[in-house]
Amino acid sequence: DPNNHVGPLASQQQFDRVQNYLKIARDEGARILHGGGTPPGTDPNGLFVEPTVLTDVDPSMRVAQEEIFGPVLSILVFDDEDQAVELANNVEFGLSANIWTRDLGRMHRMSQLVQAGTIWGNTMRMYGPGLWFGGIKSSGVGS
Repeated sequence: DPNNHVGPLASQQQFDRVQNYLKIARDEGARILHGGGTPPGTDPNGLFVEPTVLTDVDPSMRVAQEEIFGPVLSILVFDDEDQAVELANNVEFGLSANIWTRDLGRMHRMSQLVQAGTIWGNTMRMYGPGLWFGGIKSSGVGS
């Protein structure tokens, strides 16, 4: 489907992993603001997970600390740039990051401070053959 932006997960194992993270999120007190189920119009026996937005996420929760590799967004609240950078860097992983802002100066400042292998600004998953790609910390094998 040329209009599709989110396809099925790659394997039953990954599907089960994402479903487990959604259960962990609820058990730890996060709230599912949107998604969490099977997208309308997809095969209910397929490996589809509706894009999911989690709120009331504490930085200590597993969904804020671990790589899920599924269509799940955990929202953490911060007061200023320093706290945002601290939240971003206070994890074991650093595959990628997205900085969304109207302030280009902020984007440049934060991109120098956030510890991630790939950092996108106001977009995501834009790859160029001349650009370095890979993770840091416990993310990305062979970077």
